[in-house]
Amino acid sequence: MSFYFFAVFFFAAFFMTIIFTPFVRRYALNNKIVDTPDKNLKSHTEIKPYLGGVSVFLSFFCSIFIISFIILNNKHFSSFLNFTQLVQLWEIFLCASV
Repeated sequence: MSFYFFAVFFFAAFFMTIIFTPFVRRYALNNKIVDTPDKNLKSHTEIKPYLGGVSVFLSFFCSIFIISFIILNNKHFSSFLNFTQLVQLWEIFLCASV
C-alpha cells in the first residue's frame, strides 16, 4: 500500500475532526451534556462537554466511508486496498466502536 493513501486518510479524518468538533461541542452545551466541576473530585473549574469522542468517531466513520466509496468506484484507487481488505477495515471499525 502506498504512503500517500494513508496520508490522505489521516488528513481527511483530521480535518473532519476539526470541522465536527465545534458542532458537537455546541450541541453538548445546548443540551446540557456536560461535566460540572466539583471541588472535591474535579480539578477543572469550567463546565466541560462530554461528547468529544463523538466528533472523532464521526470523522473516522466519514473518512472510511469516503475512502470506501472512492476505492469501490474508481479502478485507479483499487490497487491500494482490495475488497477483502476493505471489509476487514470496516469490521475493525465497527467492532471497535461497540
